Formats: sequence, structure tokens, C-alpha cells
Amino acid sequence: MSSIPKYNPRGYRSQYYMANLSNYNAIIEYAKDPNNELDIQYRGNYINIYYWGGSLLKLRGKGSIEFDAHYYYPPSKEFPISYIEALAHNDFRSKISKIKKLSQLSEEDLMKKRQEAITIIKRIVSERDNVVNRLRSAKAESVSQILSEMKGVMKNWKECKSGNAIDERTVQHYISLFNKENAADSDFIVIDLEYALSENAGYCISTHQKNPNEKQPRIDIIAIEKKTGQLYVLELKYGERSLENEAGLWEHYVDYTKSVGADDKWKSFLIDIYFLVNAQKKDGTLSDKVTLIETKPKFGFIFKPEKSNDEYNAFRNVLEKHPDLSAIMTIFLPLEENYDYPNATTHLLKKP
Repeated sequence: MSSIPKYNPRGYRSQYYMANLSNYNAIIEYAKDPNNELDIQYRGNYINIYYWGGSLLKLRGKGSIEFDAHYYYPPSKEFPISYIEALAHNDFRSKISKIKKLSQLSEEDLMKKRQEAITIIKRIVSERDNVVNRLRSAKAESVSQILSEMKGVMKNWKECKSGNAIDERTVQHYISLFNKENAADSDFIVIDLEYALSENAGYCISTHQKNPNEKQPRIDIIAIEKKTGQLYVLELKYGERSLENEAGLWEHYVDYTKSVGADDKWKSFLIDIYFLVNAQKKDGTLSDKVTLIETKPKFGFIFKPEKSNDEYNAFRNVLEKHPDLSAIMTIFLPLEENYDYPNATTHLLKKP
């Protein structure tokens, strides 16, 4: 299982991967510590480091570090970042033509807004470039200080954006964080989140099995059962409101049967998962003790209440409407009451 497909599977690395980033190992070591609340996710020829369910850092080939400059601009309904980028663009008149609020401004007001946008872009890009350059040249002992600072910038942005920064991505983040190899009370090791199937993958849904404009499915969580080495693909549902589209549960299962769970496709999917696992072992985010057996991945659901009055039976009732779903493994997680101080026990994946 070592052949390289025509696209870049998660965990694949070119010869230039991180070649010029001397602090790569220090960044990975900081991110591996669960106390720092960061989660390392491997993509095709780059790494995403997540915080609170959002991308904190992207580490790419040739030493590239990406930290979003948007995090230095508090979200605004009156003057969102999309307006700012359109106004600051060289071809700003074309960019704002589709933005009614901007296209209706007088020429004088438009140019004032444009100058304001240019000033904002220069400021946030300068702040972003400054912190990235500091991280790139930092000594190992100061990497943690700079990453902590970046986390604070991102957390403040996310709280400003939504008021309540907790969403399904945040829940995924902590499920991944608290179900690693060294989590003694967990039955699973989460190895990937938001796994988007490539159109070029041998395990994608065939053209004749989906609508022309329908995208390939995205798997919420991929995990290995510690005891057996069995691979699981898991769909997360957060709160009763996630059940409003009851048909969605059935559609997730059908997508699984047409792709990574199909008898003629799952082995191709497993090849890519081996790339992923081997990359994690190379960085030490997984040890060589972790095994993955060559069997068809199993499908399962995770349900986590969002509010105290969310009921597990509401989820069970939806599954019972579909005989094929009623026997599928479902992990029911307890309510997390305070995401300012998330509790590992309310996110542990225990096999029923």
C-alpha cells in the first residue's frame, strides 16, 4: 500500500515539504500537547493546525506559514471583510458592482470607503506578517509564546463573529483533541476531521450515482478503534436542531455505501488512510504501536446535546424510522456545560 495516486492524499508529502521551516518540529511539539488545545490535521502536502474548530495555522511546503490576516479585524455587519477586500482591490469597481450597499454610494463616499479599506488591509496584513515572521525566526523556547498570542487573536475574532463561538466545528475539535492515542479512557483515536472526498479518488461517488452539481461527501470524523484497529467513519450531530432535516441522517449512510463503504471502493480509501497514518507516525502524533486492520470501514453516528433539554430519544426516534440505521453504532455524548473550560469526559468516544 505504498503507491502514490495521481492526486495528493492526506499525509502525502513532496520532497519540498517544510524544507525551509526550521521551527516545524517545535510547532508540532507545541500543538501535540493537549493542554494547548490545538489539533493537528494533515492535508494533501500541507498541515492545518486547528483551534476552536477553525484554522489557526497552515504549514505548507518550502517553509510557508499561513495565519489569516482577517483575525486582526473584528467581524462587522456594517463593514465586513468582504466589503473591505472588494474596496481595496485594484479592480474595485468591478468587485463592488455586485455589492448593493457599496455600488449605490456616491463617488465621494465610495472613495472615502476605499481609502478606509486600504488602510485596514495594510494594518491587518502588517500585523499578520509581523507575527508570522516572529514565529518563523523564533527560538524553540519562544515558539510557544508566539503561538499562544496567535490563539488569543483568533479566539477574540471568533467570539466577536458569532457572540457564541460554539458550533459543530468546535465540538469536532474537542472530540478530536480528547480522543488521541494517549487518552486512556477513550476507545478510539481520531485521526482526521472534515475528510472531503476527492473527485479523483477511486472511492468517490461515481458520476452516475449522484446529481451533476452534487459535491462529493465530506466525512465529519475518521477514527481507529484502539482495541481492534478497525477504521470508523463517523457523522456528528450537535443538538436536536441538527435533526431538523431527518433525511440527512439517511443520506449520510447512503453516501457511505456508495463511497468508502462500497465493496469495490473501500480498499482504495484505505490506501489513502495509510498515507495519513504514516505521516502522523513520522511526526510522532501517532506511535508505531497504532495498527490499522485491512477491513471495510464501519459507519457510525455521534450525538451530542447542545442544550440541557436536548433528548437522546429524539435522535433514536429518527434512526428507528430507517431499519438500516437502527443497528448502526451511535455514541451518545454528555452535555458540555462550559466550553471556556471543556471537559475531556464529555467528549470521550466510548463504544456502546
